[in-house]
Parts: sequence; structure tokens; C-alpha cells
Amino acid sequence: MIPSSSATLSGKIAKHLPANAPTSRPVRVSDNLLTVCIVDDEENDRLTMRRTAESSSEFRCIGLHSNAREALREIPRLRPDVVLLDIRMPGMDGLECAVLLKVAMPELKIVVVTGLLDTGWVDKSCHAGADAYLTKPISAAQCVATLKFSVHTELRWGKEPWGFHAGGHAAGRHAGNRLPVNGSRE
Repeated sequence: MIPSSSATLSGKIAKHLPANAPTSRPVRVSDNLLTVCIVDDEENDRLTMRRTAESSSEFRCIGLHSNAREALREIPRLRPDVVLLDIRMPGMDGLECAVLLKVAMPELKIVVVTGLLDTGWVDKSCHAGADAYLTKPISAAQCVATLKFSVHTELRWGKEPWGFHAGGHAAGRHAGNRLPVNGSRE
């Protein structure tokens, strides 16, 4: 369930995030690699996405998380540039995790990676704050291109709780509730 107001979110997020979570971006390490965290309950998928991201020589994986609660504890501390996030996981799902991460870290880029290719799930991901949507199985090229797109596309919060504006033009929840979708099945 995605909370509908920022007041509700404030109370909810306090339960999940460490009290000492940093509030500013860390100084970038000298290697200039963009940092990635991966949240997926399937170990093979986590490891495959890590190998794929790191094979590009532009990304460094700094966290692998098997569930949303673990991700909510660690990601605010690790402060990655982008998160690859599965939707269906035991316990808290990836969309609720996305909402809480975006409230804590509005600059964080979130790429939903799931086997669910359905416009309803794309819309729900958009409303949860996702910046892009990939459907499994994904190729290395799709994964790397989507990671690059998500971190190099400037999206910022609009007036609506989950609305976005891109490049000074209102994109209203990614122009008609549509995220950049990259998948092998259409």
C-alpha cells in the first residue's frame, strides 16, 4: 500500500530508517564510478545485476539486499546514486520501499526491475517514485543503458507528492503516468 500524503509518510519512514541516517550526499570517491545498490529476493538475480552493472566500468555495486527492510536500513547509510529494486519480495514490497526511500533521499534514482510487464504496475511504480522500469529477463545492454539514463536524466519533485518535472517542463508523473520502460516483451 502506497501512503497518500507526506504527513503519513513522515511517521511511517521514521519506523524504518536509522535515526542517524545521513542527510547529505557523501563526497564522491576518487574512482568517479556511480554507485548502485540492488534489492531483490532472488540471489541469482542480485548477483547477475551486480556483474552487469560493474561490467560497464561506470558503476560500482556498494550493496546487495535481499529484502526491503534490509534495504531501508542500509541504503540511507550507503547513499548510492541509483537502486535497482524488485517489486515482488516477501514482507514489504518494492513499491512501498521505493516510496520510503524517495522520502528519505529525494535525489536517489530508483529503477524497478521486475518480471511484471503490465501498465498497471508501471503506473504504480511511477506513483511510488521510480525513475525507470525494466522487465526481466534483461540484457546487459538494457540494464546499463537504463542505469545511465536514470542517473543522467534530471527529474525533480513537483508540487504533487509524486509528480515530477523534467527540464523545466511539467511532466506530470512522467507525462501521463508513464515511466521510461525498457523491456524485451511489449
